[in-house]
Amino acid sequence: MSEGRTISEITRRSLLAWLMMALLAASVGAAWWLTASRHFDPRAAGEVMGSIRKRGLPALWGNQLVANWYIRYRADGKPVGWHVAKRLRRQGGGYAGTRIEQTGDLFSIQTWALDDTARTGKYESRRWRWRTISLPGRTVRMPVPSDATEISFGNGRLDVIQAEGNRVLKASAPVPDDYIPNGLDDLAMYETAARGRKTMFTILTDGQAIARGQVNFTILRATPEGGRVIRRQFNDSEEEIMIFEEAGRLLKISYPRSAGWLEATSAEAVGKIFPDAMRYQQRETTAPATQPDSPSGESQPQSRPDTAPDENGADANGQDANGADANGADGL
Repeated sequence: MSEGRTISEITRRSLLAWLMMALLAASVGAAWWLTASRHFDPRAAGEVMGSIRKRGLPALWGNQLVANWYIRYRADGKPVGWHVAKRLRRQGGGYAGTRIEQTGDLFSIQTWALDDTARTGKYESRRWRWRTISLPGRTVRMPVPSDATEISFGNGRLDVIQAEGNRVLKASAPVPDDYIPNGLDDLAMYETAARGRKTMFTILTDGQAIARGQVNFTILRATPEGGRVIRRQFNDSEEEIMIFEEAGRLLKISYPRSAGWLEATSAEAVGKIFPDAMRYQQRETTAPATQPDSPSGESQPQSRPDTAPDENGADANGQDANGADANGADGL
C-alpha cells in the first residue's frame, strides 16, 4: 500500500514537473512571438527602396497626369481642410509633382522632382499662417511666412536649406539607404503594405529638417495590417492608418488618437466646401513649378476665394505679389 502511494506520488510529481516545463516553454514561445511581432526588419526598408529603383518609376507610375483630391475631417465629421497631390511625367524624363494643402490657418505648397530611378531629386516646401493684423482703422487677414525647406540629393549626398524668419540653416549628410524622398512616400508605403514586413524608414519633415546644425532625419515606422492597409508613426507622433486601393492610390488616412480622418474625393466635392480650392484645378497639363512664390498679401484661402494664392503666388487676376503676370509659370 505504501509502495503504491509512493509510485503515485512520484508520478504526480513527474506530471507536475512536465506541466511546469510545458508552461515555461509556452511562455518563452509567447515572449519570442511577441518580440518577433514587434521587430522591424532592418533590411526591409532598403529592399523596398531598392525594388522601386530597380523597376523604375515609369513602370510604376506610367505617363498619365495624376491629380488626387482629399478632404480632412475632424472627429465629429466637420470638414476642416483639403489638399491636392498632383504628379506628371516630364518630357525630358523623370517626374515632377506638387502638393497644396489648407488646414485651418496653415497653408502650404510643396513641389518635388525625381529622376526615373529616384536616385536624384529636389524638393521645396513653403508654409504660411494666416494672421489677423491690425492696421490704422481696420484689421485684415494676411499670410505670414512660417518656414521654408529645400532638399536636394544625388550621388549619395543630401543637402538641406531651412529658413524661418531671418534665420537660414544649411546642412549636408550621406543619403541613407532607407531614406524616402519627398514625392515617393505614398508609393513606399504601398509597396511596404504589399510586402507585409514591418519596416523602418528615414524621412525629412518640413521645418524640422535641420537640428543642432545637422540634418535631422525622422524615423518612420511602418506596420502592414493586411491587404493594402498600413499603420505608420513618425517618431513619437500620432499614428496614421493608411488605406490604398489595389492600383496604389491612397484612399484614406485615419488618425486614431484624434479620431479624425483624411478621405479621397473629387475636385468638385472639395470645391463645394472650400471654393478657394477650385483655382488649383487649373493648368493641369504642364509640369509643376519648382520655385513657388509666396501668396499675395491680399489673399485669404478660406474666406476670399477670388484672391486665394495659387502655387506660383499669383492672385485671381494672374498677377503675383509684385504685380507681374504669372500665367506663363510652369505649374500644375
